[in-house]
Amino acid sequence: VDGARLLLSSNLTLSGRPNIAPETSGQGTVENYSFFCFQDITDIDDYVKSVLVETWASSAESAMQFLSEAVGATDASEEERETSKEWLKLLAPFLFGGLFHSIQTLTDTSPLQSGINWATRVDVTGIASHCLAGIGVLASSTDLLAVNQKWEKNIETSIVKLYESILLPVLSQKASLVKRRDEGLEKLVERSCRLLKILSMSSTLFNDGPNSSNFLLTLLSPLDLLQKGRITVSNGLVATIISACMDSVGDIIKNNQASA
Repeated sequence: VDGARLLLSSNLTLSGRPNIAPETSGQGTVENYSFFCFQDITDIDDYVKSVLVETWASSAESAMQFLSEAVGATDASEEERETSKEWLKLLAPFLFGGLFHSIQTLTDTSPLQSGINWATRVDVTGIASHCLAGIGVLASSTDLLAVNQKWEKNIETSIVKLYESILLPVLSQKASLVKRRDEGLEKLVERSCRLLKILSMSSTLFNDGPNSSNFLLTLLSPLDLLQKGRITVSNGLVATIISACMDSVGDIIKNNQASA
């Protein structure tokens, strides 16, 4: 949390780039810039700042897993569950905001640099991947989603944004994104596909209404493009996306048949 708030308090996005439009900085922007481990930004040196901002998303991902287990623990007291839920309310907006900011940076053909030394090593694809994994933990539990009803809408928005800005460009071999092909992009695609599968297995999420329609459209669009010959399975990333969409559609059909 301190690492994320350190970025925002320095007028940077959660992906470490200049925040030129704070009022539209994402779904999860937090206005309270107080810190837990120190009182003021001047209390820590640049090395500590660098570590905090480089690891905030991975720490948030790990925390989401621990909190998920705490909320679902049968031996936890009601007070412990409520405390865990309060932490969830604090962390979830950072995950959605971090993913939003990272996608903006990855799709920007000429992203601005912050000029702040301790923020120069923030791994944008890493931030996106860790935020996706944390959102996946959230999406896999109806107990967690019940903490805040807005999170389902945030997940829907994230899925649509991921498809339009990351998965579709990879499918169509868009040069600006393909040239970034490395382990980071592969992990981002892999975790995006994992989130699709998690959502397709959900018994309550996206079963009806506009959320369901948008999710199904996201799953079917790559298959439609493949059938029409507009894309080809030319590399492993494309194959991963197509396979995930086919598996997810199959899971939805099985779930509907089981509940019928």
